[in-house]
Amino acid sequence: MEGNGSDMRVRTIKEVLEAEESRLFVGRQAELNELENWLAARDESWRLVYIHGLGGIGKSALLKMFMRRNSDRTFIHLDGSRNSLNPASLLTHIDCCLGGQENSGEGEKDEQERLADIINRLNRQAERKSPLILLMDTLEESASIEDWLRQRLLPSLSSSIRVVMAGRFPLGDAWGRSGWSSAIHSIHLQPLSRRAADEYMAARGCLDPGLRLRIKKIAGGIPLALSLACAAGGFAGGPQNVSDEWWLSDTIGILMKSVLTGMREEPYQTMLDAACMLWKFDQQTVERIVGRTLDDAHFHAFCRMPFVVKFGGGWRLDDTVRYWAEYDLRKRKPETYEAYRLRADSAWEDTSVWSGKALDCDPTGPPLEAAAESVGTVVLPLERLERLVKQLLQQYGRLEKSAELLSAAEPLLKRDGGEAAALKPEPVGMAGGIRLLFEQALRQLEEGGASENLYADIVRHAYIRRIGTHEAVAERLGLPTRSYYRSLHKAVEQFTLNVARTLKMET
Repeated sequence: MEGNGSDMRVRTIKEVLEAEESRLFVGRQAELNELENWLAARDESWRLVYIHGLGGIGKSALLKMFMRRNSDRTFIHLDGSRNSLNPASLLTHIDCCLGGQENSGEGEKDEQERLADIINRLNRQAERKSPLILLMDTLEESASIEDWLRQRLLPSLSSSIRVVMAGRFPLGDAWGRSGWSSAIHSIHLQPLSRRAADEYMAARGCLDPGLRLRIKKIAGGIPLALSLACAAGGFAGGPQNVSDEWWLSDTIGILMKSVLTGMREEPYQTMLDAACMLWKFDQQTVERIVGRTLDDAHFHAFCRMPFVVKFGGGWRLDDTVRYWAEYDLRKRKPETYEAYRLRADSAWEDTSVWSGKALDCDPTGPPLEAAAESVGTVVLPLERLERLVKQLLQQYGRLEKSAELLSAAEPLLKRDGGEAAALKPEPVGMAGGIRLLFEQALRQLEEGGASENLYADIVRHAYIRRIGTHEAVAERLGLPTRSYYRSLHKAVEQFTLNVARTLKMET
């Protein structure tokens, strides 16, 4: 209720929902400030604002908050997610927003007459209520309307009318021609920072540090993913552990459908399935993995997707989306997943990715015999175990092809005449056994304090997911290069200790 005494009134449900949305809105102050500054600019400095980014990244939430903070302004809000926007439907919607007071005989007008009429009414409205803000959301559902907007509607509008558009994909190349190239201000929404993600989870009632960590690893700072995780995160009747298999499978299925709209169609789904096996890819490598030639136009269209990033002479998937896509493929088509994984190893075998250059390391390392010596006994010198663990991490993606290394590592899974130390290798193979062992050690590291969480992130990004050079990992984690390298040695050392604890070895 609002007010005091006789002024008290019951809020509407809409007001309650809007208040809750405002309470949960975090991490976008910089973008809001950009929009506020743009709104206050003079007409001579007219710019079209275009907001783009992944589905679920928070574009619509940002626009809603912008409208609430400027409720004294006049907005014409067109939402492509509700109705597919085409010239006729857009003109009809604008007519309704303007009150429809001049729609007599509307059905008898052709499109050109309707367009001229709407433009005149918008310009007159802008003279009375300046600035008038035309806001078009979810344009990816109506991509065919872009040419019509650029060529026919927008050029005739008064410069006192502000225009904001939002969609998943960057604007097409045609917008970069003629005068439009300097009249567009693009805002590329990125995932929320760790601090903002923590703030959001706290607002949702998720206060357990361990649970927050697991949610962030799955959600990757994408608001939709955070929302789904919090809705099932144990404080609202959901699972206490968000790594529970049923929850993870269900949630990633929803995210793949919501965030990757249109990607279930061929050949894009196949390209996504192949690309998620690599930290960096090009067309030739994807073709080797899928086993057929791809149409150039289809591949370039795939590379324009909002979760594909230009990187080092090729492309890479957004880390979080790559994790979702890989998990989805492994559950959906396990045989295809295994075949693609082996082809990915083979495709990169002669490149810097697996030669060690990607992580500035020597994959052969010191003699393996020294590392393997006495591993099978109860007493194991930590420096020897650490050397072996580091070599296994460096070869993590292609362990099946590293026979000598697996032979040296066999005592990690069998000890004292073949008795299992922690995991039995037979059901999963030696390489699978090593990966299971390392996942156990990594989970133990993730359950520690802040330092241990950082070490776990370094190991996962630098070796398990292998996202790129050490510099790329440092940038991903927001660490200065010197701080990163200081932490790198400690991370491997701490990870080795956890491997030893998992094996219950004396150290």
